Amino acid sequence: GLQGHCIINLRDIPSVENAIWFYTHNSMYNFSVINKNLYSKHIWIGHGDSEKIAYYKKMIRVFDYILVTGDLAIERFVKHGIFRKEESYKFIKIGKAALCSVMPNLNKGSKEAMLFASTWEGAMEEENYSTLHLHEESVAFIQKISTLLKIENIVIKLHPNTGIRDSKLIEQTLKTIEALVALEKNIIFVAEKTDWVYSWVHKRFQEKLEYKDKLYDLNAYNFKVGVSNISAMASMIDAEGMKTFVLYDSEMTVQERVESSSGRK
Repeated sequence: GLQGHCIINLRDIPSVENAIWFYTHNSMYNFSVINKNLYSKHIWIGHGDSEKIAYYKKMIRVFDYILVTGDLAIERFVKHGIFRKEESYKFIKIGKAALCSVMPNLNKGSKEAMLFASTWEGAMEEENYSTLHLHEESVAFIQKISTLLKIENIVIKLHPNTGIRDSKLIEQTLKTIEALVALEKNIIFVAEKTDWVYSWVHKRFQEKLEYKDKLYDLNAYNFKVGVSNISAMASMIDAEGMKTFVLYDSEMTVQERVESSSGRK
């Protein structure tokens, strides 16, 4: 049967023969698990698909198979020299893959809304694709689009790790939300009460925001447009058929393309 293992230290790693291990993120423990389970198969799932540097690191070569959304994901690995074209047998194309808990409800409601889903600052600076530090520019763009489309409901869904590596981003994020509140629109903040981001957002704004646990709980809303960064979230909302805008800091180097999770160019 399917078993899950929470690995806190090396002593937690079991040794199991003829098993299939699935990996969801880049962790230093991945190599230790593989070394202790050489007679098993190891499959990289990941947790989304985008042009972030985290999605084409060389460490992915250690896995027996890689799940990808489509041909563009394979091209990305080849382009960056992680795999050769002759190694295409290692890839398993599965199309769009996402947890429903981070997606807007597909049952179109009557209230038109915009989704603002910024990513976090990453585990290291080279993986930082967030624009929350550019709060004035971000809010100006959201105001422009919401005014143009006559949208009065703005739904905020932050990455749950926002501000964990760089605490300065917390205050910058709060300034962004504060500026959105000043637009005098209906602001809905989506996060579970146990989330890191909920703790400091609720402390600052309390009743000034409406709070929801999950995006798929927003049955009354019809999401017309999404605003995100270079991230798996941008790919997912694009794949849902929403008009999607991707914001990035002009000071950073970005890839030649940002693809949708459908795997099509």
